[in-house]
Amino acid sequence: MLALPTGVEIHRQSVRIWFLYKGKRCREVLKSWNITPSNIKKAGNMRARIVSDIQLGTFDYLTYFPESKTAKSFQNDKEHRHIQ
Repeated sequence: MLALPTGVEIHRQSVRIWFLYKGKRCREVLKSWNITPSNIKKAGNMRARIVSDIQLGTFDYLTYFPESKTAKSFQNDKEHRHIQ
């Protein structure tokens, strides 16, 4: 059994990462990533960069996951704050 980095999961036949953003647990499937040791390591590195960006305040959800429904919901929150 392959040891998975923190925040990396196997979901069905895909690699998935999870992280906390604005108090919510976010999960994103890395759709075209096959389940290989190399891709699992890359997913762990990607998650580490995301967590770092969140801590630095530079995380842009749509940059990492442009097709994500979750990313779009956070973008809508951002737009609503500017309107008020």
